[in-house]
Amino acid sequence: PPRHRRTTATNHHKSNRWKFPTKFLPFIIILVLAHKQLLINGHTDREILNSLYDATDGDNWSRGWDTWRDPLTPICEWDGVICTSEENEERVLAISLHMNNLTGVVPFTKLLQLPHLESLNLGENDVSYPDDIVVDDLEEGSTNGITSNLRVLNLGFTNLYSVDPIFGKAVGAPGFVSMPHLKVLRMDDCYLAGAFPPQIAKLTSLEDLNLSENNLEGKLPEELGSVGVLKILDVSDNSLTGEIPDWIGELSNVESLNLGTNGFSGPLKNALETLPNLEKLDLRQNDLSGPLLPLDTLSKLISVDLSGNSLTGKIPDNFLEGIDPDTFEDVNIGNNLLTGDVPAKPFASLKPNTFWIYDNKISGIEAELCDSPAAGGKKCDGILCPSGTYGDLGQQTEDQPCYVCEYAEYWGATGCGDSDESNDTEDDKELNSEDYGDVNVRDIMTRFFKEAGGDLWTKNLNWGDGDVILCSWQGVTCEDNDDERSVNGISLNSNNLRGIVPDDIFFIPRLRSFRIAANKVMISLKYLSEATHLEQLDLSGTGLNLDFFSDISDATELLELHLNNIKYKGPFPTSLFNLKHLTSLSLNANFISGKIPDDIRKLKNLRTLSIKHNKLTGTIPVAITTLSELSLLNLESNRLT
Repeated sequence: PPRHRRTTATNHHKSNRWKFPTKFLPFIIILVLAHKQLLINGHTDREILNSLYDATDGDNWSRGWDTWRDPLTPICEWDGVICTSEENEERVLAISLHMNNLTGVVPFTKLLQLPHLESLNLGENDVSYPDDIVVDDLEEGSTNGITSNLRVLNLGFTNLYSVDPIFGKAVGAPGFVSMPHLKVLRMDDCYLAGAFPPQIAKLTSLEDLNLSENNLEGKLPEELGSVGVLKILDVSDNSLTGEIPDWIGELSNVESLNLGTNGFSGPLKNALETLPNLEKLDLRQNDLSGPLLPLDTLSKLISVDLSGNSLTGKIPDNFLEGIDPDTFEDVNIGNNLLTGDVPAKPFASLKPNTFWIYDNKISGIEAELCDSPAAGGKKCDGILCPSGTYGDLGQQTEDQPCYVCEYAEYWGATGCGDSDESNDTEDDKELNSEDYGDVNVRDIMTRFFKEAGGDLWTKNLNWGDGDVILCSWQGVTCEDNDDERSVNGISLNSNNLRGIVPDDIFFIPRLRSFRIAANKVMISLKYLSEATHLEQLDLSGTGLNLDFFSDISDATELLELHLNNIKYKGPFPTSLFNLKHLTSLSLNANFISGKIPDDIRKLKNLRTLSIKHNKLTGTIPVAITTLSELSLLNLESNRLT
């Protein structure tokens, strides 16, 4: 921890041999501290931190609002601030304000000029940044650029949109920023778009780079291959394209490589097998094709995910031959086009439920594998459900057997879809009816698939296939009603949905559960009242229209409502008190301010109430104690008294 030595009246008296009235003591302390803070650029660290506090609504922070800006408190004692070890100095070494309800525009150019700053964490705050380096904030003599001492920079889950305010523009920048010592850079889910930022590719000291969950396009720049110290590279959940570059083999120190959920195409490159320190490889949900590489030279591998591609051919006998089964965690090669029998050698020594081969074109399993501990005592069904059957994970689990399905042609099917719906009998067509008066559920769900970027979903088996019944679309559940099977649930949480959810999704007549949390979609709830059977709704981490709370009040049959991290700002939404049947309500990680209304007592059936990480104030109302069914209450990270 940093060491501090306060300047006291006694010290001053001993060094100067004269006495002063004690009423001047606070002023002398301030003067001494100010003297110790003077920097060569003319700003003190205290002044720069004060500007950050003022610009990001510091009075309403979750933490630190009671210590920051206090002229009598050394900045090294402010919440989230760490200083260097020099005594009697206020030199900021690190700032950590992660998930602290910061709002407003970060004065980033000023922060870059903290000469000793090595670590800055502003992640998961609703802040934005200037369009570029602010020239007016540069000190005289710095107009040709800034050299920052940063080692760690975390801006994940903030409203960045561009790296220009961090590094300056790539071309013609009046204030270009150099970060020669930067080792860790997190800019995940920051709304970055367009080509891979060239400024980042030039950070040759990077060891950990996370740009996941953005909308970056095009190819990975070749300059990244020169970042030889890189250990972690995560650019998953973007729109990157092209083949996996050959220069990936030059990253000899890389331990974790995540290129998943992009548009990479072409074969798996042999360069992947030349990464001696690789522990985790994630290439899921791309357009990769060709044979499955053995990856037998990678002795440190503990996790591999190649699912959701178009890999072909047989599984090599020497697949993962070099791994240590005792430390290996999991491998997923499901949802590809692999053929032949599953060989025993690659999997027999693995633990049960650590490997998945579902939804391929597998024709059998070597008997040795079915008899091995890897099958978990379930024989071949513990590896893959045989042809003519299916299971949710393509195998028998503790909770589910392999169900009979005459249409499951290959081993490991996760759904039962009729490949020729035109051969249905009249009774079958009645059982699987998709028309309800003027509503055609297949049309609604097909439109949903197209407008929410279905081709890039992590799980989209059978979606959009006109020859497969809706009940076999992945993530869809059905129920029997008066000799008909009706869609009653859609569950697509964390499934890489992008775009717009059609307004008429709530016209599905028997819809009871709709879960699309943690997806980058916009959704309007103006027709929510049409979903008269809706009981479960989870829209956490999505984008909602401005009037969504008034619309939600129309869903009077709701039992569970989850609206975490939707960036709602304002008082507690009183329209929720119309939902008299609610048993579970979560509104975490928003910007709900003010008091919890006494009308909370109207939700008398609540069993779970969670409103953590908001800006609530005042006292916890006594009305909460009247909720006799309540078994879980979470109000942490607010300003309640």
